[in-house]
Amino acid sequence: LKKTNFRYKKIKSINQKIAELLANGQVVARVSGCMEFGPRALGNRSILYRATDNSVNSWLNKNLNRSEFMPFAPMTLIDDVEKYYLNIDGGRDAAKYMTMTFDCSKKMIDEAPATVHIDKTARPQFISKKDYPDMYEILSEYKKLTGLSNIVNTSFNMHEEPIVSSEHDAIESFTKSGLKWMALG
Repeated sequence: LKKTNFRYKKIKSINQKIAELLANGQVVARVSGCMEFGPRALGNRSILYRATDNSVNSWLNKNLNRSEFMPFAPMTLIDDVEKYYLNIDGGRDAAKYMTMTFDCSKKMIDEAPATVHIDKTARPQFISKKDYPDMYEILSEYKKLTGLSNIVNTSFNMHEEPIVSSEHDAIESFTKSGLKWMALG
């Protein structure tokens, strides 16, 4: 960071700050801990945003040079999944890794339209304290501020580029994206 022209500061309660930024309608690119393994970004290499703004699909995909058909997925607090998804029994474990699609309840359609597909389904990641302690803290704080249990999660990368791996990759993608906020570490 010292080699860039970015303004930065070390924040003691980074998860609280991320929740506050999300509650205030900001987009946050997040790089933390080990890189995920598998087909999905699960919070450690993610771009996060509030799920209430359906226009995010066009403007964020444009910033990331992505096609408009690339939908965003929700992260949902495990405590509230029954309120938002239908017929989840048998799919809870797979939903930890954002690999299943579920029908959405009216509450989900109303509260998180940015993550609901045209057929009224979504491909959520269920966030528990045990599996994702930092993301659980972010979502819990976000819920305290907004009353909402879902946020948008999309991979932190530009279209047709691999997901960011290092801090250098993150800075490069962040620069290209035109985003305002990035949380490293």
